[in-house]
Amino acid sequence: MKEFVPPDGGWGWAISFGAFIVLCFTNGLPQSFGVFFVEFRTYFDADAKSVSIIGGLLFSMVFFLSPVSAMVAAKVGTRPTVLFGGVLSGLGLALSSFAPTIKFLYVTMGLMTGFGFSLGFIPSLGIVNRYFSKKMAIANSISMSGVALGTIAFPLLSNQLIENYGWRGSLLILGGLSFNICVGAAFYRAPEVPSRDDDDSSLDSESDLDSETESDTSEEKESIDTDSQATSKISDSESDSDSEMETKMAAKKQAGKPKRKPRQKQKMLDLSMFRDSYRYDLLCFAFFVGGIAAVSAVVFLVPRTVAEGYTRKQGAILLSIVGILNFITRLIQGVLSNTNILTQTQFLAIYVAMFATSNCIFPFGHSYPAFILYAISLGLGMAGLASLFPLVIRDFVGVQRYQSAMGMSQIFTGLGQLLGPFIAGTVFDKTGSFGPVFFLAGVCLWIVFICMCLMPFLRQLEVARDMENKKKKAQSRDVEAIKNK
Repeated sequence: MKEFVPPDGGWGWAISFGAFIVLCFTNGLPQSFGVFFVEFRTYFDADAKSVSIIGGLLFSMVFFLSPVSAMVAAKVGTRPTVLFGGVLSGLGLALSSFAPTIKFLYVTMGLMTGFGFSLGFIPSLGIVNRYFSKKMAIANSISMSGVALGTIAFPLLSNQLIENYGWRGSLLILGGLSFNICVGAAFYRAPEVPSRDDDDSSLDSESDLDSETESDTSEEKESIDTDSQATSKISDSESDSDSEMETKMAAKKQAGKPKRKPRQKQKMLDLSMFRDSYRYDLLCFAFFVGGIAAVSAVVFLVPRTVAEGYTRKQGAILLSIVGILNFITRLIQGVLSNTNILTQTQFLAIYVAMFATSNCIFPFGHSYPAFILYAISLGLGMAGLASLFPLVIRDFVGVQRYQSAMGMSQIFTGLGQLLGPFIAGTVFDKTGSFGPVFFLAGVCLWIVFICMCLMPFLRQLEVARDMENKKKKAQSRDVEAIKNK
């Protein structure tokens, strides 16, 4: 069987556009939660911690349930998985408009909508990854720009809907709009998979959302079927001598061909990565800490703006500014990632340092221009983290274990995003000020920066360990050869 090579174009660009639509809702719409934060606190007369749990569930479910979403996509296909996610998230938001209590929103807006968004997010990243290799950074930037567009549009849209229809009517309308996830999923189809070398033909995948593990299984099955057909043809020969001669000739022909190594079945969650890559271990910790910081900043930006005496609309404008910078930065970074100016880890460290600094300074700013500067920094930082983390993971663990590595890292991100708003809400309830909330986010981001700075050192440790293991294996082979003599 020929090794599958991503087409790096063609229908892949339509796939990227479909992912752009899906991610606009699954990752862009939650960014507007801060606009509803103020409304929920006022209507239900709840403290910040209780309302923050809704945002924590909504953000975290997208990432925390990513392994489940990946397994569902591998089982039934990407297109039906994303279609179901669009229906589930739309229903979740629509039901949230009838919420009688905060706890009801935990289930509908937090768990139900969050899980629906997760079913759309992870499979969409996977299908784009299957279509691109050399142009992966550009394709990833295009699809992930949907997040930026959603961040630009939905805060302002949500604010306008609240002013005209209240928060209940707004959630009902947003639920209807979320069904457009199904439109993006309609673009998804699996790339063509090469058939046997001597057949010079190609075979389309039977399912739009087959995973690479299923492709491996189907390839092995196809090889067995082909061999069995050849055997049946030989056995149907009229003469036994002719059959023996044909068998010998076929054996010689096969012996002249280079043997293809059997492809190993890819595990959905390969825990050996934690043993093999020290950098990946530290990166997962950075995912967890970074998740705490990023979500806390997004959720509490609008509430702090309102607390300073500005309008909710001005807070929504800040979130839109975040989306604009997010969009521009993703496109620029997609081009820069294909250059050799800096490594992906170095790019990431720069974004994190800038993001951390702005969070530590922001509590001291009270003017609206200061809020705008922070929104610009927030957009740059979030875009850098979101666009570079997948590329860094790929550099650390390789393409073969990329899917499993992404799934595990998303779990750590989800945990951080689940705890972040809860911790930040508790801090606000105890102190009565938003300043400590953003300062805490800055401290978390500085921890992530330190982790990035340690990556080259851990790389050296990995190389030294691998060389030592090779040396031990060579020595053991020599000892075994001496014993055999």
